[in-house]
Amino acid sequence: MNRRGVLALVLVGLTLLGPSLPGHAEGIRSVGLRLIVPFTGIPLSVGAEVVVNATFGAAAFSLFLSPAGGTLLLGSADVALTANPAEASAFLRITTGLSYFDPSRRLPTVLFGFGTSVLLSAAEPFLFGFTGELIYPVAFPVPMLTVSGGWAIP
Repeated sequence: MNRRGVLALVLVGLTLLGPSLPGHAEGIRSVGLRLIVPFTGIPLSVGAEVVVNATFGAAAFSLFLSPAGGTLLLGSADVALTANPAEASAFLRITTGLSYFDPSRRLPTVLFGFGTSVLLSAAEPFLFGFTGELIYPVAFPVPMLTVSGGWAIP
């Protein structure tokens, strides 16, 4: 089976499984900016990020734009590494999304990956985060590192 067929099956499977997975949104945790540290070959990109509380930890949605016009759209599930997800600061991150950095391609590239993330509150109401992810095909085998900062929503 070719690569496109496998990716299509993964997306269809996630779409069908999504409603049956445990967890639901519990409100917005923060709204802010996320910056890709450009040592993996991905261009320096800045994006908007919304983090939503969930029963398993958090869900993050990011839209990045590069100076050259490239676009990266990511959706991530942050599964808490502690017994109480509401108080967690360390997470296992599972990511999927679309990238469009190559103007010669007609369609964007589907991507998926995993990694870790840390979310810290240094001074109320500001939240800061650090993430390292292996994302196939845009940041693999070198992880994509991002730094984020946002305004916590009470």
